[in-house]
Amino acid sequence: MPRDGSNIYSQPFPDVVEDTTIESTVYNGFTNDVAADLNAARPIVAGGTGATNADQALFNLAAEKSTQTVTNYDSHLWVPGSFRSAAAAPGAQNATAAFSGTCYIQEALANPPTNQNVTVEARDTTSGTLYIRTKTAGTWSAWTKEHATVFDALGYNGLQINGSMDIDQELNSALRTTAGYVCDGWRVGWGGTMALRANSGGGAQFVSVGFPNYIYVNPTTAQTTLGSSDYTQVYQRIEDARTARLAWGTAGAQSISIGFWVCHHRTGTYSGVVRNAANDRAYAFTYTQDVADTAEYKTVTIPGCTTGVWPTGTNSTSIEVAFSFGCGETLTAPSADTWLNNNYIAGPGQVNAVASTADVFRLTGVCVLPGSEAPDASHSALIMAL
Repeated sequence: MPRDGSNIYSQPFPDVVEDTTIESTVYNGFTNDVAADLNAARPIVAGGTGATNADQALFNLAAEKSTQTVTNYDSHLWVPGSFRSAAAAPGAQNATAAFSGTCYIQEALANPPTNQNVTVEARDTTSGTLYIRTKTAGTWSAWTKEHATVFDALGYNGLQINGSMDIDQELNSALRTTAGYVCDGWRVGWGGTMALRANSGGGAQFVSVGFPNYIYVNPTTAQTTLGSSDYTQVYQRIEDARTARLAWGTAGAQSISIGFWVCHHRTGTYSGVVRNAANDRAYAFTYTQDVADTAEYKTVTIPGCTTGVWPTGTNSTSIEVAFSFGCGETLTAPSADTWLNNNYIAGPGQVNAVASTADVFRLTGVCVLPGSEAPDASHSALIMAL
C-alpha cells in the first residue's frame, strides 16, 4: 500500500477525469488499497497507534497500563501503570488481603518488558496500608511497609534501650574484664583464649556526630587465630513488650531498620545478627569499617521473620541485636541477609578484630526502628532514647 517512509498515504492511481469511464483496474485497485490500509495498523501520524494489540500500542505511545490484573507477583510481566490482585496471589505481601497499586519501571521500555528494575507499590484494600517491593538487576527485595519508620520515630524513639550508651548505672564507666553488662541494656560476651576489657564512657571519636558516649572493647590478650566455636559480641536483649507490634512469627511480620555508628581500629568487614531468645532463628548482616579509627554511620534493614517463636506478653526477651568483632566458623552464619534456622553470632567475612592488642571496637548511636528506613547520619542523634 502506498504509504511513504513517513507513513503518509498517497493515492495509488491518478484522479479520474470528469465524464470519462472509470476503468475497473483503477477502481478495484484504489478500493482494495484503501481497504488494506484501513485494516492495517494505523500509524501514529495518521491518528492510530501503529499496533495490532493493546500492549504494543501502549509501548508505541509510551503509555501506562490501567488496572492490569496480577495473579502472581513473582512472575507477572510488569508494565508501568496501575494494577489489582485478588487475595492469595503468590508473592503478595500476605496471603489474605486483596491489593491494588502502581508499578514503576526504572529501565528503558520494551515490548515485552525486560522487568529487571521494577518498583511496585501495593495497598491493602482493607486496611489501606501501603507496601513497597523493588526489583534490582533481576532480584526482588522483601516487601516493606511504607513510612512506618517516619511515624514511629515521631511517637517512640526506637525499640532499643540506651542506644546512645549514655546511662551506666552498674559500672559507672569502670572497666569490665568479664562477660556482662558494660552499660545499661548492653552486654559484652566472648569465648576463646583472648582477654578483653570493655567500658562505656566519653571520648572525642563520636562527639562531632552528636554522641559523647560509646562502648569500647579492646583485647588485653590477643588471639590471632580463632577456634571454630570462639566468638565475641556486644548485644542487647529487647523485651517483647517493645517488639510485639512487629508481629514476628506471623505472616504479617514487619521489617526493622537499624542505624548505628562505629569507629573500629581494624578496617574490613564486620557483622551482626538479629536472633530470637530460643536461638533457633537468626539473620546475619555485614558492614564495612572503611577508614581506621574514623566514625562511620551504617544502616541495615531486616525483613520481619514470619516463622519461629518470638514471645509476646511475657515480659521476656523477644529479639536480640548483636554486633561481632571476631567469630569462629561454627557460630558464623553461612550466608548474610537471610533468615536461618540456627544460632549465629556473626556473618560471613567477619574480620578477627581481637588479633592484636591494638584492636579497638567502638559502637554507639544504635537505633532500632520498625519499618524500612533508618534515620540518615545527620538526624540519627536527634531521635535517641535513653
